[in-house]
Amino acid sequence: MVNNNAVSPVVGVMLMLVVTIIIAATVSAFSGGLMEDTKKAPNAQIRYVGVSSYVDNAATMAPGMVFEHVGGDTVDLTTLQLDLSYDDGTMAVCLVTYNDPPSRGYTQGYPDRERKDVRMEKFGAGLSATERKNPLLNAGERFIIYSDGHNRIPDLWEKQRILRYQADRQDPSVEPGYHGGNTYSSGQFLMTDGRTEYTLSDRDSGTILAHGFCYGETV
Repeated sequence: MVNNNAVSPVVGVMLMLVVTIIIAATVSAFSGGLMEDTKKAPNAQIRYVGVSSYVDNAATMAPGMVFEHVGGDTVDLTTLQLDLSYDDGTMAVCLVTYNDPPSRGYTQGYPDRERKDVRMEKFGAGLSATERKNPLLNAGERFIIYSDGHNRIPDLWEKQRILRYQADRQDPSVEPGYHGGNTYSSGQFLMTDGRTEYTLSDRDSGTILAHGFCYGETV
């Protein structure tokens, strides 16, 4: 005769084990997915170097802010975000990323200038076009975040070094007017008096890589 009282507890234990294994596998898969979705913050030190020197109105691009990778992990320029604010009573603010190319509207004001497809590139003498466009930045390398415009009178440029930053963020097929159509954020920032505050961060992780105030350094 079969002892049903002996079989039932065994079946119950086996079912509990199966359910436990399924739950454990589900939790493990879910946790693994979360870990994959969470981007690792780059462990890198970035410093603000200064504003690139202005040459003449026929320069291929407007000046910009120059930063240097001074140590740590490789930094991907495509993940960076620059926040600017200027405390002059109006609180000019702007946020630009790698994928916010210099404003189409402002480029119209500089007919001899090349229009860049991206906002950030490697910076330094002797770099080829291919090297400048490589977004992976290693320790010792510099990069520039191009502005959209600047004060074009040489004497004022030497004294004030005002840069304009503007993020259009609009349908690229729409050609805006001189001041940029559907502008997301924009402002003029004086780079010599310590009132322009910058924050450079990694968008994927939210990690701040550099923060400070501009005091007129030039490169």
